[in-house]
Amino acid sequence: MGKPSEEKMIFSSPKISPDNDGYEDVLVIEVNTGDPGSTITVSLFDETGSFISRIVENYLAGNSASIVWDGTAEDGSPVRTGIYIILTEMYNASGKTEKWKKVVAVVRR
Repeated sequence: MGKPSEEKMIFSSPKISPDNDGYEDVLVIEVNTGDPGSTITVSLFDETGSFISRIVENYLAGNSASIVWDGTAEDGSPVRTGIYIILTEMYNASGKTEKWKKVVAVVRR
């Protein structure tokens, strides 16, 4: 198992439960770019690969950033219960691009 500092994208939890009960209502996405001049775009896709939401776009992240997703789609409506893919794209000033994907579950009672 790698050290947490080696991971490029770390979630606060493998699941989010956006039901306003105070427990796992949001997902905190820690992005470690390792590049002070980097910008990131974080997008959400459903399990079939269909685009759901752009969580942040061209966000100046620097070496690292904390992004919060509240369980909503592009139009602000709550997403359905299910499995989602979060894609982070990192760009730096010299033209380097990296992409990372990770899965999160949206659960409700």
